[in-house]
Amino acid sequence: FVLGFYKDSDTFTKRTPYMRKKIEKVTQKNGIVVYNLSMPAGTYGIALLDDENQNGKMDYGFILPLEGFGFSDYYHKGLSAPSFQDFDFAVGVSNKSVVVKVKYM
Repeated sequence: FVLGFYKDSDTFTKRTPYMRKKIEKVTQKNGIVVYNLSMPAGTYGIALLDDENQNGKMDYGFILPLEGFGFSDYYHKGLSAPSFQDFDFAVGVSNKSVVVKVKYM
């Protein structure tokens, strides 16, 4: 899995993440991967790509994505990309837990 961390709508629209992290799928247990990360306080959004062919980008069929994807605390149901505000969250001084459900079309 590739996690892209975005700080605002502009970076998400341009697909230029603040930070990228790669997580090996072999770390999953019962379909769940837990990943812990320390981040400075602020607003973030996470976009996940199950980059199955490891080419660094989302691959598409005729219109629909061929690889899995997901967003922080947001299950996407539309055909176009969500807005940053759909999946952003605040990080403060206490721990924050975020769930990303992967969708395959």
